[in-house]
Amino acid sequence: MKFFYCASEVHPFVKTGGLADVMAALPKAIKKSYDKIYVVLPLYGHIEERFRREMEYIGYDYVKMHAERIYMGVFHLREAGVDYYFIDNESFFRRTALYGYEDDGYRFAFFSKACASLIRYLEIEPDIVHANDWHTGLVPLYIKDFAAGDARYRKIRTIFTIHNINYQGYFDADVFRYTDLHSRYFTEEGVRFYDGINMMKAGIQFADGVTTVSETYARELRDPFYGKELAGLIEYHKEKVYGIQNGIDTDEYDPERDPLLAANYGPDSLDKKIENKRDVQKRYGLPERDVPLFTVISRLDPLKGMDLILEILDEFLDEDVQFLVLGTGEERIQWSFRSICERRENASANIFFDNDESHRIYAAGDFFLVPSVTEPSGLSQMVAMTYGNIPIVRATGGLKDTVVPFDEAGRGGGYVFYDIDARALLAAMQKAKDEYYAPIDHIHRKSAMRQDFGWQRAANAYRELYKEIRRKTR
Repeated sequence: MKFFYCASEVHPFVKTGGLADVMAALPKAIKKSYDKIYVVLPLYGHIEERFRREMEYIGYDYVKMHAERIYMGVFHLREAGVDYYFIDNESFFRRTALYGYEDDGYRFAFFSKACASLIRYLEIEPDIVHANDWHTGLVPLYIKDFAAGDARYRKIRTIFTIHNINYQGYFDADVFRYTDLHSRYFTEEGVRFYDGINMMKAGIQFADGVTTVSETYARELRDPFYGKELAGLIEYHKEKVYGIQNGIDTDEYDPERDPLLAANYGPDSLDKKIENKRDVQKRYGLPERDVPLFTVISRLDPLKGMDLILEILDEFLDEDVQFLVLGTGEERIQWSFRSICERRENASANIFFDNDESHRIYAAGDFFLVPSVTEPSGLSQMVAMTYGNIPIVRATGGLKDTVVPFDEAGRGGGYVFYDIDARALLAAMQKAKDEYYAPIDHIHRKSAMRQDFGWQRAANAYRELYKEIRRKTR
């Protein structure tokens, strides 16, 4: 089969969040020897020179957007059996950041049409086109629109994945005019959303199948608390909505082989894990003591449950524990973590993100806090378990699907609480602290580390879904 993936970011070329990790891992995991895999992303200005040197310039074309013909340069790089294509347009993509510009609607409307146009330009006929999040939400619609005049598009089936519904790509009607789509699509049954265009809505409406990144999140999105204004639309299309839990890259995240760690270890050599704690304590100015180290690696955002942590952190730090946070986000939350941690010798607030440091903290920590209000999939809790850093999570989305509460025998993956309530989080943290010194803690850590969060299960599920979508929509 031929699979054609479209995404606004793909690791290792460019990354701001979990979408890049998924688009790095899924195409490689799903590939069999006889498959052809294409992955398309923008050629951003800050893609590293080492990748640019490996790229081959294929050529260029023009994409009609309203009254303009917009330049589309095409570059190619092949790696690990996957063909990556980069869409070049300096005006749209040679910028200091990926997102957050006033013309984002125009930028990603162009990118969506460029993705669909690239199929014709390369003279290929993919079986499946798989678009991701609002940035490529218009791709399924362009595929259907092109099919009216070009037979090569008629057999293509489309999948749209919702990675996070909180970012929907809502723009004013001028962006719709720029898409060059017929006005018949600017309706409530099409892409219209209030008086503008919603690109995530377009993906849900026009894709042949819709996926989310965990089974629980797929169900939650039909509730307005989680699905926001699109909950009714998702309920309406529920027969074509599927939940498939993301995995993690077990080549990158493997404590037995991770070159970034002070000491490598596995479930049968947990005694070596303490060396990583000592290393991180030195790096971040924490006293070198074997007390429970509670860790956070996260975007510092209310939806990640950061306010729940802040509400009880001062009280909890009176205990004989340590706390370390790594991440950036909302200014108010950054300031609050700094304010609390600066007054405590047993706490460290690190308001930045560095991938290498995250590996060291995963390995050093004893407990890992993920008290999210909503969490579509979550990757960090799976990485934490792999490193024996036991997660403490709220039962929502992918957290509920991946973190099995410990039973009396110590089997499971973590500590789970249910209410969006700081005292419920504190109770779970107290229980974890109390059990740290008991024999059961060793059983817990081994159990967490022995779970399999690799991508193969998800890849197999996607392959079956692709086959089903092709059968259903013939």
